[in-house]
Amino acid sequence: LAPFVWLMIAAVRLLGLLFKVDLKARHPFVTREEFEQMVNIGEESGALEEVERRMIHGIISFEETRVYEIMVPRTDMDAVPSNCTVAEAMKVFQEHGHSRVPVFEENLDDIVGILYVKDTIPNLLAGELETPVSSIMRNALFVPESMRVVELFNNMKGKHVHMAIVVDEYGGVAGIATLEDLLEEIVGEIQDEYDKEKPSFTPEEDGSYLVQGHVSLEDLSDLLEASFESEDAESLGGLVLSISGDFPSPGEKILYRSPDGAGNWEIEVLEVEDHRIKLLRLLPKERGYFIPPEVVE
Repeated sequence: LAPFVWLMIAAVRLLGLLFKVDLKARHPFVTREEFEQMVNIGEESGALEEVERRMIHGIISFEETRVYEIMVPRTDMDAVPSNCTVAEAMKVFQEHGHSRVPVFEENLDDIVGILYVKDTIPNLLAGELETPVSSIMRNALFVPESMRVVELFNNMKGKHVHMAIVVDEYGGVAGIATLEDLLEEIVGEIQDEYDKEKPSFTPEEDGSYLVQGHVSLEDLSDLLEASFESEDAESLGGLVLSISGDFPSPGEKILYRSPDGAGNWEIEVLEVEDHRIKLLRLLPKERGYFIPPEVVE
């Protein structure tokens, strides 16, 4: 937890400088309530930059965030079968740009290990391309989806691993969580040369917004400064499913009423793939309710 303690201390010092607060003249500790008040004042006064604001909020929420909120869902997992050869596995690594992938037996509920691309190098150099990956895979770390991410971070750090298999309450595989996923909770999305440059949130000239179905309701609420809530869903796609009560087709529209009274939203389903809502269009319905366009990835 030391890195996050250091970040919190740095954030407190930053806010102290911004508001000319002599922290040494007070007690050595700042309560969570005092810290959040300083952040709120910093936001309202414009003293905090957007990047600083997001990082500080990420640090504050890190302690309460659960693994299921940051994991890559099962439907988006890339994995290889245990009888896969090194040559076949290399095609997966090259296609998706991963440095490690889960290895399964019969199906994704039967994960038996993790294959690291660096562990295939000796076989590649020796020309042993038909070697089964089961002979060089490493043990997998399994964690419950209800675990707090700060505990997962400590677990990963202690075991020197960068990936964990997330299981649900019934023992089935719910997804995977990586060290990158944990860091993105604080610093925001980390793009590398293999990531697809497809923004999750794109304002359009007509005042509407193109939003990926996986975007969380919490993030959407922050981006649009409106309240998107559901007792049955965590993402925008899940919200649409809970409202419609059925699986929608492209072109279908629903009306969402913000519980905070900020406005009504027309939500149109644009893309559906493998029983998942991939892309939607949000249009504020009340006249005059328009947010200046800026692309947030």
